[in-house]
Amino acid sequence: MSSKLYSIEYLEKTTQLLKEIKEKSYERFLDLEKGHIVDVGCGTGQDAINLSRLIPGKVQVTGVDIEEGMILKARENAQGMEGISFLQANVEALPFDNESLQGLRNERLIQHVPHPVQAFREFSRVLQPGASLVIVETDWSSMTLYSAPPGMASRVKDFYADKNVPNGSVALDLNTLLIQTGFKDIEFNVYPLVSHSLDQVIAFIRLDYILQQMVERELMSTEEHETLFKSLREADTKGHFAMSLNLVVATGIK
Repeated sequence: MSSKLYSIEYLEKTTQLLKEIKEKSYERFLDLEKGHIVDVGCGTGQDAINLSRLIPGKVQVTGVDIEEGMILKARENAQGMEGISFLQANVEALPFDNESLQGLRNERLIQHVPHPVQAFREFSRVLQPGASLVIVETDWSSMTLYSAPPGMASRVKDFYADKNVPNGSVALDLNTLLIQTGFKDIEFNVYPLVSHSLDQVIAFIRLDYILQQMVERELMSTEEHETLFKSLREADTKGHFAMSLNLVVATGIK
């Protein structure tokens, strides 16, 4: 992941906006009394910390992330807490024994994974039979900028879905991935996020960065960039800016 797009500051800003979705993603683990659950792609560790605080008893919580900087920040954030740890590792080669985990969660991770099937096979490998897998994903193919000039909203959406990350439309494939890798009792919950604040959208999905990337890759001219941003800012000032985006919470049982 690009540090420019997914910085520590960016991840912390999104936490409040995603509160309801996060709470839904924790539900499957709240009745555990013992065992080990893992948050893969843990970032700065806030979800692992939340789970550790929410689940009583002898449940060990581990956060895993591929970036050393995220792990260092997560350890700092969890300083003084018991029953929680953080490891640097790749989602396609998790450092856990076969059938050793009682639960596994990841949020906005699979869109960045080069080989999603391998990741799901790893999830299946490390989970015990009957254990829950919970996935939170952004469906970038659902993004709509209602205040953009004609034709530009679809171009921006297509960049998010097809070019910004390896698998921007993977939310549409989660059902197939879960079935292919043997998960059952699959459940989907879709959460439409709607914002009427351009600044909030810039903070949440880094729209300013994305538009600049489109210019640099010659997918949008400088003039088009200026026209689009002017249109969005004018709509925001006049109170009729709107953006919508779906997030999915998908669960399955090993």
